Amino acid sequence: PAASAGIVGAMIVAASVHKPNGFAVTKGGYEYPALLGASAVALALTGPGRYSVDALLGDRLNRDWQAGVALVGAAAGAGFVISRRAATLAKQAAAADTADAADTADTADAADTADAAE
Repeated sequence: PAASAGIVGAMIVAASVHKPNGFAVTKGGYEYPALLGASAVALALTGPGRYSVDALLGDRLNRDWQAGVALVGAAAGAGFVISRRAATLAKQAAAADTADAADTADTADAADTADAAE
């Protein structure tokens, strides 16, 4: 369940990155990450199956409670990454706006100086 939960967390973040492009994968949307995430959730909830390394080991790493804990942890981790990404993007946008405002002011000052020189 932990490996599937890791994939779920990564696909939640990937889907959030592609969300502005809409659903369709042909337009850069979140369809494919959502499909991979849903597949990983299904695997986490149903278990590895009879023909797996987990079955050979006696399902020591596949207890009923582990899937829920792992998926909650993945969702929490994805939420943290998404919030950090949003904060970083906001900071970069603010810095770009400040730089644009400074460039505009410099251009206006240069134009005023050129007008005064004439």
